[in-house]
Amino acid sequence: MGTKRFIGIDFGTTNTAVFEYTTDDSGITNQRILSENGTSNTAFPSIMAITTDNTRCLIGSKVKKEKEKISETHTIIRSFKSFLNEEKPITINGAFISPVKLVSFYLQAIKKQIFKVYNINISEASFSYPVDFGATARRQLAAAAEDAGINVTSMISESTAAYLACKDGIGVYQNVMVIDWGGGTLDMSILKIERNKVFEKSIYGIKFGGDDIDILLAERMHANVNRMAKEFIKKKAFEDISLSDRDKMISLCEEAKIEISNSQEDYLATLQSYGDYGTQNFVISVDEFEGIVSPLIRTKVVPAIAEALKRSEMTPSSIDAVIIAGGSSKLLSFMNAVINIFGQDKIFCPVDLALSKSTVEGNKINTRGGVQFVSAKGAAFSLTLGDGFKLNEGIGILMSDNSVYPLFKGQQDGEGASVELTFSLVEDTQDAHFIITNESGTHVYDKFIVPTKGFLRENLKVNASITKYQTILLNVNDQMMSDKLKDTSREITGMTMYYDLSNSE
Repeated sequence: MGTKRFIGIDFGTTNTAVFEYTTDDSGITNQRILSENGTSNTAFPSIMAITTDNTRCLIGSKVKKEKEKISETHTIIRSFKSFLNEEKPITINGAFISPVKLVSFYLQAIKKQIFKVYNINISEASFSYPVDFGATARRQLAAAAEDAGINVTSMISESTAAYLACKDGIGVYQNVMVIDWGGGTLDMSILKIERNKVFEKSIYGIKFGGDDIDILLAERMHANVNRMAKEFIKKKAFEDISLSDRDKMISLCEEAKIEISNSQEDYLATLQSYGDYGTQNFVISVDEFEGIVSPLIRTKVVPAIAEALKRSEMTPSSIDAVIIAGGSSKLLSFMNAVINIFGQDKIFCPVDLALSKSTVEGNKINTRGGVQFVSAKGAAFSLTLGDGFKLNEGIGILMSDNSVYPLFKGQQDGEGASVELTFSLVEDTQDAHFIITNESGTHVYDKFIVPTKGFLRENLKVNASITKYQTILLNVNDQMMSDKLKDTSREITGMTMYYDLSNSE
């Protein structure tokens, strides 16, 4: 069979991680982080500098560290993952560019750098995705990767991927929750483990991450600068200063967030050439920082954890282990909130997660890269599973008598499974209501209306298939309708998945 290479990529809002597994006939033979320079366990910053003609870009830590100088000849773009799911193009350097092309530039640059450092040509990979990534965003990410020369062989939710990366380090537990908090999203999976079988009981996520905290802190610090400014300086609101000055303040606040989280000490800040304000020196105190972060943890993170538990019909006491992942999970108030919910003994963290004072000190997992790489590692590992993913629960169409007509079977149907069915109307009506639910009819994934002529003999042909993007592509065709109205297509997300780890190579 020979040696095989499996690549996992976690394309993040703040950082992008790449991980490699290799196998031969004896199983997994090597695993490693593919970093920017080949020597450190650091991810690629998700920032790029595009030339004024929008044809070439620079990426990496150099852009992040020297963006002020580079911005003289390039346009700096960050957090561009958030552009996915947008249908309209983005305006950059006075020209339109699609979100797909923008992400493609970035992935091309990563592919080129990895080839330069490791002599590895990444031709295919598995990508992890945020739980709230819709079907359009997943397809756009795949289109961007393929435009960059990377075939997306599969996708997996970031939080479940984190479990696959950490499973050997936490021991044997039956009910495991993963909380993956990154730069742009908070993703959670609640899993039931039975020997080598992994069942997603619930997946849930919100669009809230470290980038949001950076911006809020930057707005607060700008207000402080305005308060301290000389009378002759024309004061401006944060949103009215130049993009480059806003970026300077946000970048400084990101550095302050990291330093305060690691040291729990006040941060002495120096901001040079800050527009009309000139060079500014000020202190970001631990109390001021926590005054911003703690309410956000209380009002956004804690309710999201509660919702994930509710969807799985579990309570904190029924969870045996909690895996913490993602760059934003280093925040002290976040860790303390998680400990308050579950208890310290249940918390497991990647080995390089910098914890301090009252946070967890004992339970750590050697994930060979830790917090920033667990999702990429899990995505790579998922490719070693012979059967890939299956639906955890059956999916069907809710009928007029409240029964559920099955489309796909749980723990049996996965990528590539397809079905073709024909339905008819039960009454004279001008529309047919389709409700897609789980096999018990207790959870609705989607509902939509198909226009009809209203004849009882009218046939509605339904074609459905499970895609590699962990979506269900569904098409309803009514031959009696005009070409404009006869086809209705939907792509459904939000289903839970099942993985059989006994089939790992």
